[in-house]
Amino acid sequence: YYNTGSGWSSTYNHSIKDTLQSDDWDYVSIQHGTLDGSRYAEEASYSDLPGLVEYIKSYLPEKTKIVFNMTWLGEPGSHEEMIAFGNDQLKYYNSVAALTSSLIAGMEGIDIISPTGTAVQNARTSSVGVLTRDNYHLSLKLGRYIAGLTFFKALTGADVSEITWAPDGVNAYMKAVALESVQNAIQTPYSVTASVIEKPEFVWPESEY
Repeated sequence: YYNTGSGWSSTYNHSIKDTLQSDDWDYVSIQHGTLDGSRYAEEASYSDLPGLVEYIKSYLPEKTKIVFNMTWLGEPGSHEEMIAFGNDQLKYYNSVAALTSSLIAGMEGIDIISPTGTAVQNARTSSVGVLTRDNYHLSLKLGRYIAGLTFFKALTGADVSEITWAPDGVNAYMKAVALESVQNAIQTPYSVTASVIEKPEFVWPESEY
């Protein structure tokens, strides 16, 4: 899939090599897939990562940075490894974060870690509600907003607190939690930082009658 700024186009039977050679990339992002049972906490499931990174870099100019996107976790019961952790989402997250920190962050060829999974887990300590739309894929509004902000911050270092835009349906409280979660994830990428933003009380509008 390719986006030029005016929409998406797609090309079938396109190899990794074809993609790497198709443009002058500044960044190439990789992340764990989900077709093997989402075994994010198993070191063996990353055994091919060094070879993949080496392969990718062989087709890129020296300036291109490799980004590892630390993905988020699904809801309890969403896949077999979550069940193996007793459906304890935080226990599962801590295991994934420790593995990312010890194995992937120091891996040769990986230049940047985007702690997307940590930002999502941070937001889960608030009252914004469920951040997935099908127990695993992020919600189209707030979930994706958090992921996008994290990735943007990890790549650019920009101050996300200056961002005024948010998707329709993301209210001021949700936006504040998103920004807080991202900033905390960048500062502390491998552990959860609880939200300290209080959810405003709901006030019934005054009747016109």
